[in-house]
Amino acid sequence: MSGRQKAYWALVAVTAAVYLSMVVWSGPRLSHAAGGLMPFDVRVFGYTQASAQAFLDALGPDGRAFYLGVQLRIDALFPALFALVMGIALWWLHVEKSGPMRVAILVLPALGAGFDYLENARVAAMLRGVDPPPELVAAASQATVLKFLFVGATIALVLVGVVGNWKAR
Repeated sequence: MSGRQKAYWALVAVTAAVYLSMVVWSGPRLSHAAGGLMPFDVRVFGYTQASAQAFLDALGPDGRAFYLGVQLRIDALFPALFALVMGIALWWLHVEKSGPMRVAILVLPALGAGFDYLENARVAAMLRGVDPPPELVAAASQATVLKFLFVGATIALVLVGVVGNWKAR
């Protein structure tokens, strides 16, 4: 295994560890603090004003502090790590594509990360307020949905590359 491959797999391990910390620890803790309601950043299809307000009310001050202080700090790392891992995978898996097309596919993980950071900023604004305005909730929900759209497209393109390379062997 080359030095580049070792570095890549180390990056994958760090990314997986960050992700697992959210899935196994901070996400369940937030859900528990909110009486079983799911945190904003895992709601694939977004959320309404009423469901966002219900989550914030159930979360309470301690839950809000944990979301702002812990969850969003962890989630400040994850989008960049995920985009980097997936971007490298896309670059390697789609080596047969022309230069511009190969570069263009890197837009998918970058957009996924961009919308994740936008979501985080809007969720932070909702957590800091008492009653978030409908425009803020709608914008946060839209960022969440778009994040999942581009992350899903990225994963699909990685899988297409894996299958294509596997069939070529």
